[in-house]
Amino acid sequence: MNQNNLIVWYTLNNKNKSLGKNKEPELHINIWDFEPQTKMNFFDIGVLIFEYKKFNSLKIHFPSGNVKVDNLAEIMATDRSLIPSIFNDMTETSFDTDQTYMFVKREEGEDFFMPLNGKSKNDRGQNFFEIINNADETTIDFDCQKISTQKIKCSNVYFRLRFTSLTDELFRKVYMPANFLLESGFENTDMFDFRINSQRDIEDRVKSEIRNRKGKKVFSKIHIFLMKCAKDTLTFSAPPITNARMLELGRWEKYLGDHNNEDKYLAYHWREKVNIDEAKVVVTFKRHKSSWGTIFAYVLIFVLLSIFCNLMSSCIYGKLIQNHLSAVQANVK
Repeated sequence: MNQNNLIVWYTLNNKNKSLGKNKEPELHINIWDFEPQTKMNFFDIGVLIFEYKKFNSLKIHFPSGNVKVDNLAEIMATDRSLIPSIFNDMTETSFDTDQTYMFVKREEGEDFFMPLNGKSKNDRGQNFFEIINNADETTIDFDCQKISTQKIKCSNVYFRLRFTSLTDELFRKVYMPANFLLESGFENTDMFDFRINSQRDIEDRVKSEIRNRKGKKVFSKIHIFLMKCAKDTLTFSAPPITNARMLELGRWEKYLGDHNNEDKYLAYHWREKVNIDEAKVVVTFKRHKSSWGTIFAYVLIFVLLSIFCNLMSSCIYGKLIQNHLSAVQANVK
């Protein structure tokens, strides 16, 4: 599977051949990359499904195997100040009597609920999503029919998952100059090549599954956020960035956990709207690096050369003195 391509698709139940205008799901992608030359910290996927009872299933093919997957609903319920930040909207939250679901009322966008016992079970104890980890792919399969329950009056559901333990070059490559070992300072290039449902990169077996199950890959909106250290200089973006802002780390403390620190980070945002079936983002950053190992090596070589030169000069001087004394003694005789 292509390590740059995320595949997300869904099927409708037999009663619904199509969805209403702008009722296709929304997709929210958050890529957290705090340090170059290391693995990406984590990757978050949010899916907002409108009128979920019209859906049979929604499936995510994540292009990395043996990853850890966490349901972020519990974190969002514990720190409800996160929800206005994630949706950029004024919100009110409430819970059902059993604390099984969190309901979110939005001022501008549509209301939704989030299943909270992300042990991924509904109130009847049924699993409504399954995680399948393989060597080169992780598949998340949501069974929307199992979400249906008499307790829920809201028709829109939202999931947010986090993927960690990621492979080295997932969605990105780091390029070092060929002679970086000889330089005391250099710039490395960090390139992200991220794709959603890129048709040319979907394997035949997945294409066949989508076709056989009459799957759809159309979304009403796709939001892609990339969080990078402010020290990294943006050098290229295709498509152009929609907007960017400084990340308020204090507000995201519980969400980031151990990765929260004092560095400044920028959130870069790309947005695609209205009936999107695929999206691509290519972006590059540069960062100046000081190679302290190279500097130390140069200092060490300078010290060794100095010692060597001193020894050589002492030897040569001693030899000259010895020759001079021998010449003087010969003349005396």
